Amino acid sequence: MTTTDRPEMHGHPIDHTSHEEIWRTVSVTALPLGWRNVFRQADGPLVSYASPALLLQEHIRDETRTYYRKEDGKPWISTEINHIEKPFVTRVIFAHYLVDDCELEVPNASSSYVGTIEPGADPTTLFTES
Repeated sequence: MTTTDRPEMHGHPIDHTSHEEIWRTVSVTALPLGWRNVFRQADGPLVSYASPALLLQEHIRDETRTYYRKEDGKPWISTEINHIEKPFVTRVIFAHYLVDDCELEVPNASSSYVGTIEPGADPTTLFTES
């Protein structure tokens, strides 16, 4: 079978490997009052919201291999899922509180996230070059 006549599933060739990247929060550490996440609004101005905590996250990777095979002359699509074992890569990131959902999220998931500032800092300091 050539790559041009290989069957597809959801727009991908059947013989392919994909990776799912997940950051799972494993620990939350409260921050003192005054830390702020800064975002740029669509019309330009900066806004900031309290950053209540630091999130310790583990990077989880799953590898899924989907392949085409024939069994008893009939075509089959098979899938294998392999969980990448520890040790996991970790990161510490500032949290953003979603009031409507009552949960903490990673602020950099938003394209408008600019950065996080310490208590008393001016948000424009995120744009000064050192």
